[in-house]
Formats: sequence, C-alpha cells, structure tokens
Amino acid sequence: MRRVLVLSITLLAVFAFSAAAAPARFMRYPDIRGDLIVFSYEGDLWSMPAGGGPARRLTTHPGSEEAAKIAPDGKTVVFTGGYDGTPSLYVMPAEGGVPRRITWTGSGVQAVNWTVDGRRIVFRSGHENTFRPIVRLYSVTPQGSYPEQLPVYRVLV
Repeated sequence: MRRVLVLSITLLAVFAFSAAAAPARFMRYPDIRGDLIVFSYEGDLWSMPAGGGPARRLTTHPGSEEAAKIAPDGKTVVFTGGYDGTPSLYVMPAEGGVPRRITWTGSGVQAVNWTVDGRRIVFRSGHENTFRPIVRLYSVTPQGSYPEQLPVYRVLV
C-alpha cells in the first residue's frame, strides 16, 4: 500500500513539474521609439503602443525575424531576417509591409541602431574575417549601400 502511495505521489509530482516546465514564450529584442514598441516573438516581429494595448503582428514569413530597431522618425524598422540561409538586414515600414533586403554580406548580421539623423543603419558582422569570428561594426544606408566599417572610436560612443 505504501509503495502505491509513493508511486502515485511521484507520478503526480512528475506530471505537475512537466506541465510547469512547458517551453516558455518570451518576447525578445524589444525596441521603443516614442509611442511604438517593436519586438520579436516566436520568430516574427510584433508592434504595440508603449502605453499598452494589443500587439499587432508585422511579419508572417516562414523565416525568422529578430532584433528590430525603429528609425528616429518612427516610420521604418530595420531587422535581421533569416529568409534564404544567411541572416541579412531588411527594412520595412513600421506599420508593416513587404520587407526589402539591404545587406548581402554572406555572413550573419545584426542591427545595432540607426544613426541620430536616420540616414544610416549601424550593424555588427564578422563577414570580413575568414579564420576567426571577429565582429566589427559597419553602417549601411536604408536603401542598401555598400557597408562601411566604422572606426573603433565610434564603437565607444
């Protein structure tokens, strides 16, 4: 009898613990500008008002989107998209729309921020390093110019 009771309690504890250990879903990489918050959730980009309210899905592509950064004017979002293998930078309107690719470095990239004037996007990448993954900062225009490496002193600002 005691063995059945111990087994029952053990099984109950295992089931309760496994239900509590279900995979958690968290929003990641939030960015805020004015009254707009953009974040990643389950591989897509979402937005919501900073004052609260319902979140709205911005992307639905089968690939993943993450690390979005809102432009200083609040009208454009840059993000890392994994659509065709190598993660690249994409821009799209902040209210949603069709993403447009702006980097073709052949190596993973992640948006860091926009410049204050909104004319360039700062991102990190190790695309110039063949043997060691040394990550450096670069900038590109929202239209998709050739990446320019930033000097070290700009990193410290």
